Amino acid sequence: MKFNRLAEHRASIALALLALTVIGALLLLERQPWSTAPLEITLNRQASAAAAEVEAYVGGAVANPGWYTLAEGDTVAEVIAMAGGLASGADPTQVRLYVPTDSEGTSPQLISINHAEAWLLQALPGIGPTLAQNIIDYRQASGPFAAVEELLLVPGIGQATYDGLVDMITAE
Repeated sequence: MKFNRLAEHRASIALALLALTVIGALLLLERQPWSTAPLEITLNRQASAAAAEVEAYVGGAVANPGWYTLAEGDTVAEVIAMAGGLASGADPTQVRLYVPTDSEGTSPQLISINHAEAWLLQALPGIGPTLAQNIIDYRQASGPFAAVEELLLVPGIGQATYDGLVDMITAE
């Protein structure tokens, strides 16, 4: 007799379970706002004689992008903490880590002003978020830079800024 009662309400029970599943999924998505902005960590292999230290540029979805000195044994979590933690809504599963090979570490890597994202342009001396966006806006409006000297045509970049970074960039 109890089985017949359950059979009579089978559709109602299934509908209630489906509603609870949908509500649970929506609550999960609301509490986990994943960002499309990744966290970027680039290591520069310049070991000091005293200790195995490297410089790391931490950019993307962190509070304070920039260069940080890492000691042997530092973890990714510690690197993120050095940069002020993840930005609001950042997805920690989207961490991108780049470690140059030994051959790349022997000569300085040039930053392409035609291809670099804003976070990488900000690693250049004198380039903050506004100037990085100006560079990107200029190349989108005018096409790729034919020569690094064309950087002087970007609003906000003067001779002093250009002189401070010319040895670190390429137009390739």
